[in-house]
Parts: sequence; C-alpha cells; structure tokens
Amino acid sequence: MPLRKPSEFFNDKKPKSSLDLVKEELDSAAPEKIERISEVFDAFKTNVNHLQKLSDFTNSFDTFSSNVDKINSLYEGVENLKIEIQNFIKKEDLDDVLMAQIFFIEQSIRDVQERIKSINSETLSEIKEEIVILPK
Repeated sequence: MPLRKPSEFFNDKKPKSSLDLVKEELDSAAPEKIERISEVFDAFKTNVNHLQKLSDFTNSFDTFSSNVDKINSLYEGVENLKIEIQNFIKKEDLDDVLMAQIFFIEQSIRDVQERIKSINSETLSEIKEEIVILPK
C-alpha cells in the first residue's frame, strides 16, 4: 500500500453518487451523445406507453370476459325461469281462468242491466203517478 499525503486525510470530498456522475457526464458530453440519450429516452417512454396500453387492454379484456360470464349466467337464469313458467302454467289452465272471467263479466252485465231496468221502471212509475196527479 502506497503512502498517502497528509492532505488526502483531510479531504472533505464526499463520494459521488450515481446521479452526480450522470450529471457530470451529461455536462461534459458532446451534443451528439446528448441527442442519442434523448432518442433512447424517447424510445423508452414510447415503450412504457405501449406497456401501459397493453396493461389497459388486458384489464379491459378481463372486465369484458367477466361481463360475458355474467351475461351467460343471466341467460341461463332466464332460460330456467322460462322452463318453470311453462311447466307452471298450462294452456288448459289459462283457458279455464279466461272462461271463468268471461262468465263473471256476463253475470255482472246481467246484474247491471236488471238494476237499470228496475230503476227505469221505478222512474217511469213515478212519472206516471205525477202525470195522473196533475190536473187536467
């Protein structure tokens, strides 16, 4: 080991960080080198953007895939409901219910007609009585 000068022991220089080294190199670099670094950095940024777009596409594709799965599950549920409804309600049952409603409506119409006839006949009777009472 070589002997050191006493001034070397009292040197306050801090070890340079990598950032300091890059700054020094950038300051002392030729313009061509700076342009090349700039081009490399631009290419790096472009590649990072491409990776981000690819990541976004992957995320949206995963979301799309999960939505397709949800739609398929919903479709299966609708199909099951359709089968249950078809088994639950038969055409004969619907015909029977429809006929019962028609009979009920016909009966209601007859009742209303009878009430109207009775009201009309009462009104006519009252009118006849009033006419008879009126002096001639």
